[in-house]
Amino acid sequence: MRKPVIIKDKEFIYLQEEGKIITFKPKTKALKEYNIDLKIKGSEMHFSNEKLYIIGGFQVEDYRKAPSNGFYNVKVSEFFKTKPVNNITF
Repeated sequence: MRKPVIIKDKEFIYLQEEGKIITFKPKTKALKEYNIDLKIKGSEMHFSNEKLYIIGGFQVEDYRKAPSNGFYNVKVSEFFKTKPVNNITF
């Protein structure tokens, strides 16, 4: 990740950039990576009501870069139901 968006709640730190969300739980030192279907760079992310809100940024496809006016949300509970593509414990 080059310039991820970083946000935290009481238990986790979340990083998001170009099709990936990474969760890190400092208490257990567990890092988990998930793929998402959002190829967005330069977006903003906020946390509220147990949801991550991803706003704006740029959609990058091959040789094209277009501004995104998208507003997406991801329920944090979905991470507990989804198998990570990468799982590391420090």
